[in-house]
Amino acid sequence: MKYLIPIAMTALVAACSSVAPEKEAPPVQLANPASQFCVQSGGTLRIEKTPAGEAGICVLPDGREIDEWELFRSSQASSTLPKVNVVRYRCEPQQNVTVTYFVDQERAQLERAGATVELKQQPSGSGFIYSNGPNTIRGKGDDLTLEIGRMAAIQCKAV
Repeated sequence: MKYLIPIAMTALVAACSSVAPEKEAPPVQLANPASQFCVQSGGTLRIEKTPAGEAGICVLPDGREIDEWELFRSSQASSTLPKVNVVRYRCEPQQNVTVTYFVDQERAQLERAGATVELKQQPSGSGFIYSNGPNTIRGKGDDLTLEIGRMAAIQCKAV
């Protein structure tokens, strides 16, 4: 019995104490990519209230006004960067060549022994062919055949 009163008092005090509620974490604020793109493009953003909610209008440096999402989507539709592939080849006998393929322009540049020649893509049933008349490259996969004038064809492999 003599232990019952201190235990009851401890339980009573523990029951009365309260734990402070945890603070709610603030909502995560993610940047709006359309708004960011407007500002990165040199525009200023204006928010307008509409019956459907808020709309972001991008005012471009030339004065044009466009919906921020319309501007962003149009920028994502096509890239202005050309598709370029640069491939180094090791050829026999102990030669190296580099071919820069400009895929969208249907041309290539062949760099060999310090000289660069321009080649146009040619029709091919399989693989690829680029030529300017006296210089031709043909290939499929990692293999390349280099034909220069009347010289014997040179076999190359991508490295």
